[in-house]
Amino acid sequence: MTIFLITIICLVCICFIAVLFFYLRKKNWKKQYTTAISLYDGQNYVLGLIAAQKALEIAENVRKPDKYAIASILSLIGLFHHHLGRSKQAKTSIQRSVLLTGNIQTPDHPEIAKNLNQLAEIYKIENQYSQEKPLTNIFLKTEGKTAETESPTIPENLKTLANHYHDEENYEMAEPIYTRLLAVYEETLEEEHPDIVTTQYKLAETCQNLGRLKKAELLYKSVLSTWKKELGIESSKVASLLNNLAKIYQVQEQYQKATMFCKRALAIRNKMLSPGHLDVATSLENLASLHKDQGQYERGEQASKQALAIREIALGQAHPEVSKNIDDLAEFYRLQSKYNDAKQLYRRSLEFKRELLGSEHPEIAAIENHLGGIYQNEGDYEKAELHYKRSLEIEEVADIEETSATPSRLNNLGMLYFNQGLFDNAQPLFELSLKLLEEELGPKHPDLMPCLDNLAKLHKATGRLMDVKEVESRKSLITKNMRE
Repeated sequence: MTIFLITIICLVCICFIAVLFFYLRKKNWKKQYTTAISLYDGQNYVLGLIAAQKALEIAENVRKPDKYAIASILSLIGLFHHHLGRSKQAKTSIQRSVLLTGNIQTPDHPEIAKNLNQLAEIYKIENQYSQEKPLTNIFLKTEGKTAETESPTIPENLKTLANHYHDEENYEMAEPIYTRLLAVYEETLEEEHPDIVTTQYKLAETCQNLGRLKKAELLYKSVLSTWKKELGIESSKVASLLNNLAKIYQVQEQYQKATMFCKRALAIRNKMLSPGHLDVATSLENLASLHKDQGQYERGEQASKQALAIREIALGQAHPEVSKNIDDLAEFYRLQSKYNDAKQLYRRSLEFKRELLGSEHPEIAAIENHLGGIYQNEGDYEKAELHYKRSLEIEEVADIEETSATPSRLNNLGMLYFNQGLFDNAQPLFELSLKLLEEELGPKHPDLMPCLDNLAKLHKATGRLMDVKEVESRKSLITKNMRE
């Protein structure tokens, strides 16, 4: 009996010691973790990393490891490595944390969003945007689930990434990030805060480039209202915004509104800037483009001449911007059937560009295309075809990807064949032009309209009425997208 009692007492003592050891062990990792956090807040990253690694060692070796605790410690270790410039170790630790957290939490848990945000920030600093993008996509979905994720770093990370995609002209990626950033700012900042206004402007530019013109218009108007209060009507920012609004209305063929905003921008710049300022030339060029779209070629010619005169004085005659302006003025001559004047200007531009860029440059291709248009208008289809083909050959020889101008040039050659009744030659060119535009801009962009119009004409000319209906249906979708 005595031996039995002694045995029982010993077992109880062993269990008590084990429980006490486990408690002390658990308490010890928490103590190390708390110490590590304090050191992190004090920016003592070396000692903090040592404390965090001790906490991890203890937490991983308890009898029943707490996976959530281990994930938190790993995340902290990742931050220490990050601040010490050890990006490889930082990524490894945070990736382990993401995997552990993902096994014990739902995908939209704020802890997962936090880790993904940290990992995306490391990729961003390394400029590894191809790695950052998928993480950001997940982060955008998880981060909005709860206010716990709205830390001060989140808007900054979103802004940096959105600006990167905007600058790279990857507007499809930039748009949802700017939208989320704007929502975060609107929840946390006062109305008309500079960060809100700047994000609205960036989002408006992005939507404009995506052809989402109604949304862009509303955002620009909101920004304009704020800037008028803060900056007054006459400021360079207001002038630039008015130009953007004018372009939106121009694309939608609302020429009266477009002209009004364009002239207001020009008036502001004329008043604020010297008559020979390059921004004045830009406004004149925009006004010339509007006159061109409305068939007001004489007015467009005058505005283009004024812009050219400013640029020649400011930049000199041997400058790419001057050469571009010469091309624009030559186009007005062409549209008014002043073909000799137009060819003279194009040849002047061609000589300058060949000397500057070589004979196989895309800008040479552009002039060849313009000359093709002149000969087409003169009825010299053989020379027109030679110049159009030369334009396309230059791009192929230059071994570059199809530029945004390629679909237009294919379309021009297609129209040359169409006007001669060579429908079989025209159709593949129209279809390839449309395909390239869709790949570049998406299926609902307004710039697809001219190509769709030409396809509809071709289908009507060849009696394919069902194909005409299909094209008209696609045009309706684009019109609907423009109004959204």
